[in-house]
Amino acid sequence: MLLQDLFDRRYSPAIASAFQPIDCFSGQEVLDQPDFAFDDLVVRLLIRGLAELGRTQEPLANLAPRDIACRLHEVRTELRLADPDIIRILKLAEHSRGSALTRALGMLATSKSTAALSLDIALPLSQAIGEGWAAGRISVAGEHLVSATLRHLLGERLLRGGVASALQERDMQEPPPRLLFAAPYGEMHEIGLLAVAAVAADLGFDVVYAGPNLPALEVARLVAMEDFSAVCLAAAGPANERVETQLYQVRNLIPARVTLFAGGSGYAGIDTADMTNTRAQLSIPHFLAELEAISILTHGSQTNEP
Repeated sequence: MLLQDLFDRRYSPAIASAFQPIDCFSGQEVLDQPDFAFDDLVVRLLIRGLAELGRTQEPLANLAPRDIACRLHEVRTELRLADPDIIRILKLAEHSRGSALTRALGMLATSKSTAALSLDIALPLSQAIGEGWAAGRISVAGEHLVSATLRHLLGERLLRGGVASALQERDMQEPPPRLLFAAPYGEMHEIGLLAVAAVAADLGFDVVYAGPNLPALEVARLVAMEDFSAVCLAAAGPANERVETQLYQVRNLIPARVTLFAGGSGYAGIDTADMTNTRAQLSIPHFLAELEAISILTHGSQTNEP
């Protein structure tokens, strides 16, 4: 079945009753309303997050669903950056304390699920480190220390999820959807891409991670060699002609049956209405929600972790 068919069925009562999305604050959100839709959760979490920040009067009525999701991501990041553990790691990065920083991040990761490691630690920390470097508070060495440690931690979760999925696949009538994750040519940022790939592997998908800076022709080469259900591209920098051109090239080079995801700020404003089986400008919360819904539809497993 094409992934697009699964998206069209996402809001059916059966999926709604089984779908327990990742909650960005408590990790325990369970919604049992029969008419549940993910956009409803986004609005409620945004209202709750704004309340925690003391901004109960912020107007939301005129925001489009995509804008609400982006605002939620900003609020979630702001809340997480107030966490004492994150503040400590940022301080260590500012002073380039490599040994202490590596140990602190490693210890923090041991108590987190893959989703929490990705959403609560890696993504907001990566953003804060980038902003600190741009402002001159964090050196290149400090930024490299954090990025290298995050890549190691997320890569370990990606491999662990892949092994668990392979073991589960033995008992499945059909193999799980195979997803290819890559960043386009010229895009060197990969923490966001790696974080989502790790969560996808934990959800039971067969994940192939090709990393950053992969030209469109090489993406197509990988797709031609194996039976992929989707290609997932990520670009974290500002939107530009190179990223847009690579997106169109990948879509034209891979089969129409293969769903093409494109997420991150690099795809903001790109019109994909005329592109076959393509879902662009996805926020990370929406993309992870889509993945979890597909996971439930295809093999009924929500996570590889206890």
